[in-house]
Amino acid sequence: MRRAFALAWRLHRAELATVVGASTAISLAVLWAAADLAETHRQCLAIGARVAPCGGPAEVGQYFTDASQNAQMVYPFAAALPFVAGVVLGVPLASRELEHRTAHLAWPMARSRLRWLGLRLLPLALLGLLALAPAAMAGEVLTRHYYPLTDPAANFEQYGIRGPILFARFVPALLIGAAVGMAVGRQLPALLVAGALVAGMGAGLSVLRPFGAVPVERGSRFLEGPAQVGNQYLGIVYRDSDGNLIPEEQAWVLLSVPEDQVDPEVMPRETFLVILGERYHEILLREAGVIGLGSVLLGAGLVRATTRRRPS
Repeated sequence: MRRAFALAWRLHRAELATVVGASTAISLAVLWAAADLAETHRQCLAIGARVAPCGGPAEVGQYFTDASQNAQMVYPFAAALPFVAGVVLGVPLASRELEHRTAHLAWPMARSRLRWLGLRLLPLALLGLLALAPAAMAGEVLTRHYYPLTDPAANFEQYGIRGPILFARFVPALLIGAAVGMAVGRQLPALLVAGALVAGMGAGLSVLRPFGAVPVERGSRFLEGPAQVGNQYLGIVYRDSDGNLIPEEQAWVLLSVPEDQVDPEVMPRETFLVILGERYHEILLREAGVIGLGSVLLGAGLVRATTRRRPS
């Protein structure tokens, strides 16, 4: 295994250095904002809530500073990091040796192609997860200081740029990259195809969330005060005066009636579909389960592609 790690570094040091550099840059930007927010919180505890920026959002457990606003520009890169890292590391795993025609030498020397695949894939996966660790931890630190009155473990804010979800999303992206690289056999076309597939996977995960979890309904007053922070809002539903669900189109027609013609008895009641922040770990586990099942299928596809692939 030590030789496998050394070989992984020699073969993929440029890709690993790129992922480490990106993760480090994101981590430094996020930690800089977290340090600024921590200092703001310390000052606000001393001077009170009547002095800016301590009033307003701070009353519901949230601060805004120049550093935190600048850090928001990094959020898209932090969210894309596990997907991009998986593609960058996964695609060259097989496609490089196939393109350079060295696979026909490596495969006969290995006990089996599956052993060859395991000794290539496992070290690269572990090194990739290690490279993502700074960004995952920095995101947790930022969330703790961005919302000092809210427990990060019960907070959906900044979901997808922090914590274990970065590691979970990296694994299927790596498998997609490796499988496409094995099937295509050339690095650049495989990189383009794998990038498109992983982008679709990321979009699919965002659409599927909350992964079958049943939301609760809350009225508009729920958006006032500290209760609004940390929850995931899925949409709006409308109910009539008897509490029955009505279509949005019908509700919009009723809401568009002029004020002097409004009948309070038929006006729809607007409620919000909410996943409460206390269910944060449940949603994480649901997404991890979906990713785990997908990873098993992707792994089976990669094994099949490896065993059937010709060296040339």
